[in-house]
Amino acid sequence: MNRYRIPLLAVLLGAVCFLLRLFQNMTGFEADTGLPVRGNVPALALTVLLPLAALALALLARRADAEGEGVSFSAFFGSDERRALAVVVAGAFLMALSGVWELSSRGAATVLSADGMTVVRASSASLTLLTGVLSLVSAACLLSVLPLCKKDAAQGSRATVLLAVPLCLVVRLIVLYRAFSVDPILAGYCVELLCVVFLTLGFYRLSSFAVRAGRARLFTFYVAFSVVLALTLLADGLSAAGIFGLGGALALLGFLLLHLTRREETEPAE
Repeated sequence: MNRYRIPLLAVLLGAVCFLLRLFQNMTGFEADTGLPVRGNVPALALTVLLPLAALALALLARRADAEGEGVSFSAFFGSDERRALAVVVAGAFLMALSGVWELSSRGAATVLSADGMTVVRASSASLTLLTGVLSLVSAACLLSVLPLCKKDAAQGSRATVLLAVPLCLVVRLIVLYRAFSVDPILAGYCVELLCVVFLTLGFYRLSSFAVRAGRARLFTFYVAFSVVLALTLLADGLSAAGIFGLGGALALLGFLLLHLTRREETEPAE
């Protein structure tokens, strides 16, 4: 169980940040203007907790096993743990679901907020179509490498398809920045931007294992903090963005669990 302390801590910190963000959304913005309320306690607490969570996870990740460079994708993630594979599949499914949601929204992003109200945000139909397609492509790439995540799987170059996922996320980040750049209220969208940034870094590090250039410590940190941010983002309401963030974090977490399980399987019994 000690080996899984980083994923468990990430989920715990994510749950706390989710509650703080939820209270911030309820009390931290003026009803008429939407401007942040100065001195709002949940907002201040979240501002302090997120950097502390990143620091704690980074320190724990530094103590993790320094391996991955020169190791093949199958050798690093190959395991017979079906529950970890199920987490990856669930994450890819949620990413695909968010893509379908975006494709069907036709430029209007619908958000079910915490108080049960439905909010419709205007968006460019072409950009929404683009992000929806990219979400589906990312999900398909993740599912295509699952056969390589089995114990003693045959070596191959199919894992290089993962290189497309961080590229899709970079495009998504550009689209989001273009949409949010005109909004002066940074507190309203900073969590979503941070979530996409760390998902991009996490999938970039995941794809590096496909070319035998992986770094286990960096990968572990990016995965863990992506989980924290994805859970925090859920407090902004049920939306395609929230589902995509949760799906991406789950997929990364599943790959991390595959690696941790593989290490547990290959270590000699004491």
